[in-house]
Order: sequence, then structure tokens, then C-alpha cells
Amino acid sequence: MMLEMAMAKRSGFDRVRSIVRFFPVLLRNVVRNLWLSKQITPFSTVDFGAFSISPLERSDMRSIDAIFASLNAGRPLGVQRTALLWLLGSRLCLVARDAHRGAVVGFAFFYFNERDQKEHTVHEGYIGLAEQVRGQGLATCMLRHALDNFSRSGFSGVSSRVSINNLPALKTNQNLGFVAVDTYFDVAMQEDRQYLVCDLNRYTHMTHAHTSSAGEANAANK
Repeated sequence: MMLEMAMAKRSGFDRVRSIVRFFPVLLRNVVRNLWLSKQITPFSTVDFGAFSISPLERSDMRSIDAIFASLNAGRPLGVQRTALLWLLGSRLCLVARDAHRGAVVGFAFFYFNERDQKEHTVHEGYIGLAEQVRGQGLATCMLRHALDNFSRSGFSGVSSRVSINNLPALKTNQNLGFVAVDTYFDVAMQEDRQYLVCDLNRYTHMTHAHTSSAGEANAANK
């Protein structure tokens, strides 16, 4: 009994020490994101088929936490993601809703890490969709909307980390112009991953070229 109490006490101390060590890191990350997010134009709302894509509202937090947990073995968003979403959701997170029911069915979360601060990029932190809406192009639409917004806000690119075995995410990123700049082994996840970057100057040029071509084709068909 005494041994169990001692072990429980030690475990409690370990948790406290872990929180104390983590707090300066959390504070630096929050301050960095508060400062850099000032440059971001708040997201607008767009329609995509039976869905609407709009900036996160604080009332959506429970829904996106549930989606995240369903895709990550029950794990919650965590302290850092929750803090950034609560403070900066309208600039860093897009939410997909069922246009008829209003239910949240997915989200795309972005933030700034240290490398982003140096390279004037924004990091694609996580895109998650409820199972029933996958395969309909919703993730691509959310990411494209974010790329357009970050381009208008003056950033040079968007970065992303994707596991090599996550083929749907890799395909989505590659289709939108992301290029792998680094491949590494993630010790924590025990898998190979890629660090990709979408050059927003090139992306904007490609988008404008596509729009111009489509406009010329429509004019020729009239």
C-alpha cells in the first residue's frame, strides 16, 4: 500500500514537472502565432456542393475535438492546438459544415512553427474529415481555399509534414503544387515522412493561368 502511494505521488510529481517544462515552449509558440497571424486576412465563407467552408467559431471546438479524437485513437486535440484554435481560430482554422444540417464534418488547421517564421510560410497542421464525407474532394477544397487566402495575405508558401504511407494526403498536396524538400524518419511516429512546401508565388501563377484558360475557352464557346 505504501509503495502504491509512493508510486502515485511520484507519478503526480512527474506530471507537474512535465507541465512546467512544457509551459515555456507553449508560451513561445502561442506568442509566435499571435504575432504572425496578424498578417493573415480572416477566412471568408465559400460553398462546395452540399457543404459550406467557413472560419472556426469557438462554439465549434467540441465538434472538431470529437473529429480529431475519432481519427487519433481517442486522443484529444491537446493543450497547444486547443490554445491556438481558441485564440486564433478565425485566421488559422477552416471548418466544413453540412450545408443542410449545419453539423461540422471536418476541419483544416494551420499554424506557424519556427521554420515557418524564418521562411515566411504557414504550416498545414492537420486536416481531418468525418468518415461519411471522405472521397468527395472536401479536403482539397479546404486546402485550396487556405492557399488562396495565405497567398493574398502575402506569405511565400505553405509547408506540410506527411507520412509517406499516407497516400491520400500526399496526393492532395502534390495536386495543389506541394513539393517534397526533405525526407526523414520520425522517431516518435516510427515512420518515414516528408516535409513539403507549396510555393505560393508559383501556385498563384498556376491558378491565374488556369482561370485565364478557362475564361478564354468559355468565350470561344459562346
